[in-house]
Amino acid sequence: MVGLKRTKGQTILLYGVTTLVMLIMIFPFIYLVMHSFAAWDQVDRKLIPSHFSLRSWTWLFGGSATSANVPWIGAFVNTVIVATIATFLMLLFALMVGYALAKIEFKGKKFVNNFILFQMFFPAIILLIPQFLMITNVGLLDSYAGMIIPTAISLWAIFMYTNFFKAIPDALIEAAKLDGA
Repeated sequence: MVGLKRTKGQTILLYGVTTLVMLIMIFPFIYLVMHSFAAWDQVDRKLIPSHFSLRSWTWLFGGSATSANVPWIGAFVNTVIVATIATFLMLLFALMVGYALAKIEFKGKKFVNNFILFQMFFPAIILLIPQFLMITNVGLLDSYAGMIIPTAISLWAIFMYTNFFKAIPDALIEAAKLDGA
């Protein structure tokens, strides 16, 4: 295949356009950092603040008289707890259901598979209010369980595991069973 040769002018234009696009893409990050050092009365009022301060960073890492010390640590710990447990449960349940749908014959298998596929057509956002009402009625509001249980089963993960296990030949599974797996 014959390679296309660019002239020096085309190369300069290409690099110029690429640099411009890159600057446009990183501008929100530059803006965020600049305004994190801005005085509180200038945040989101000017494109480039005229006065800079470390007050936001001091509050972030030290708290203030009206807030907890290091206020984001508690939120970070909660996020790690919920994300870790929810991910583990999601993988565990999806692994078991995906294997069953791919390799085990049972009555209603096609219905269950089609039901899972049908549910994937609907955006998850339409379930937020019913989920909130159920969590509230069960008494799990403001608890780890209220955040973990709704995310413990992922239809997308079940779908992915099902297709993964379908790709594994049955002969390979039978050979593993014969070898003691």
